[in-house]
Amino acid sequence: MRASQLQEKIETKLFECLEDIAEEIGLNIPFLPEVYFIGRNFKFETLGLSEKEREDYELVKKGRQSIFFHKQKIILIGTNNIEHISEEAGHFLHITNSHLTLYDKNTKDYLASWIIAEMLGYFSSKLINPDRKNPLNRYPDILNEEDKCMRIINKKGWDTEDFLIYQQGYNLGEKLFNAYISRVTSRRYIRNLFKNNLKGKNNAYSTFLKLRKRLL
Repeated sequence: MRASQLQEKIETKLFECLEDIAEEIGLNIPFLPEVYFIGRNFKFETLGLSEKEREDYELVKKGRQSIFFHKQKIILIGTNNIEHISEEAGHFLHITNSHLTLYDKNTKDYLASWIIAEMLGYFSSKLINPDRKNPLNRYPDILNEEDKCMRIINKKGWDTEDFLIYQQGYNLGEKLFNAYISRVTSRRYIRNLFKNNLKGKNNAYSTFLKLRKRLL
């Protein structure tokens, strides 16, 4: 399949995911994001991004990952994978409905905001693909067994902050999905999570702690 055909296929699929997730939760789609498939011959300059985004772009391209640039509302897809596509669609709906700012926060609120963003992205991907498996739930919870978990992180050469964000986010997203499909958690509750801008000191951190208590 030519890159242009794959670009069109991925873009169409992502827009379909946006509509499906938005309809399921009751969210608005205020506009459509720019979506790019980052193939072998794709050039960074095509995106019109500043040089400070180049490092993230190179990591996405090298690892065939995906990313949503929040400020620019641009989604980069590194591989034709429904999990990537649906998760980035979820991130887009979350940020555009909440107007969440992920920066200019204290450390606890910064990390908690990212965790909640990853939770809702993972949750969204489960709505589209319920069979998705969480690759991080087999490791010790870093907040409960820090020493044991850090030995694993150091052995594998992982970034501690990234592991914390993705493990906590994915674990919560899995539990949130299970609670939703079993009708323990309501559609309205989840819609409010998508719309929560987490403003105010310690709001994000407090919300994260409440989610852990409620779901874990």
